[in-house]
Amino acid sequence: MTKTTKRISTGILAFILLFSAVLPVTCIFSRDAAAKSYSLIYTVTDGEITITGCEGEPEFVEIPQFISGKPVTSLGAEAFSEHSELKQISLPEGLSSIGDRCFYACTMLESAVLPVSLTYIGSGCFCGCTALSAVSLPESLSELPDSCFRACISLDPVYIPEGVSTIGRFCFSGCTSLSFVNIPESVTDIGSCAFYMCRELTAVYIPPSAENLGPYSLGCTTAAGEADPSFTILSAKGTAAEQYAAEYHVSFVDASGAVQAAAIKGLSGRRLGTGIPIIYIAAAAAIFTAAAAVIVRQSIRLRRKNK
Repeated sequence: MTKTTKRISTGILAFILLFSAVLPVTCIFSRDAAAKSYSLIYTVTDGEITITGCEGEPEFVEIPQFISGKPVTSLGAEAFSEHSELKQISLPEGLSSIGDRCFYACTMLESAVLPVSLTYIGSGCFCGCTALSAVSLPESLSELPDSCFRACISLDPVYIPEGVSTIGRFCFSGCTSLSFVNIPESVTDIGSCAFYMCRELTAVYIPPSAENLGPYSLGCTTAAGEADPSFTILSAKGTAAEQYAAEYHVSFVDASGAVQAAAIKGLSGRRLGTGIPIIYIAAAAAIFTAAAAVIVRQSIRLRRKNK
């Protein structure tokens, strides 16, 4: 073989190796002999795998941590969109990104435990997951994007972890069963219509750190965007939350220094009296929030194990 031929052959081989790394490859993972088979379509880029789609009609999907020795780090946009038969999804540690509308309209999806390695969720990720009743969010997230849990009509409660700074537009809009949500001290922005049409949400604590509350973000429970005057915002005086309450004519309770005071209100269903020392309220609420998040995660895993 001449040198010219060798160079051409080497060039062709390099070309094939380069572009084959990003071509979709279909793999089949069976849970057991009785389970419906399904195929995960994925691409490989820089030695990391992105799941881009799923073929079949599985009720349970387990995303492996590695495929052919390469780590699975991302779920692509609309990878499982409109898989209405999907009830459970198992996500591996090492997963760092979930793309836009990844689980859009997975109407039978019941729960989701997001791994602690996750740092990014795309907009509309769980939008329209009408059976989704429980989700465990990791502290590694800094943002809950636009329409992330929009129209998740079974979702309740929601524990937003410390570290999240932004709750996007329409994030929980139309979550008609949502009766409790904790908003941590790290939150600075709550987007427009973030909790629009959340009819069961009658009160929420807004930390002083939340400086930007978008239009109709809280307490607006009608299609016309009218605020419910019985809705109560708890926060410190002189905050953006107090200004919002005045503008939208909802009730405001001064909860200065009461970290997550609404957690106690949510437990009792009654407004807090003035006889409880504020330090006890703050301590109890913080313990409750942390414990509840652990319980949600464990209950989801136990439910999966028993299925």
